[in-house]
Amino acid sequence: DGKGSANMIGEPIVQDWAKEPYIRGTYSFPGPAKYRVTLGKPEGGGRLIFAGEHTSKKYFSLVPGAAYEGRRAALEAVAPLEST
Repeated sequence: DGKGSANMIGEPIVQDWAKEPYIRGTYSFPGPAKYRVTLGKPEGGGRLIFAGEHTSKKYFSLVPGAAYEGRRAALEAVAPLEST
């Protein structure tokens, strides 16, 4: 029909993060890089892996940081599977 994905888009949703009970409008603050590195370290012998913009050394507090860190965590998660 020439409209591509335009017919798949619904009504926009406005999110008020300050009203979310578990978030309340918080965000990460760019503290020293050593803390971001610590936040990104695996726990439980590597069974629990953290990722997000808050663990990014270069792109903290930004969406690209979350994307890069998600990729990093995914690679960490599958690394043990590749060595078997």
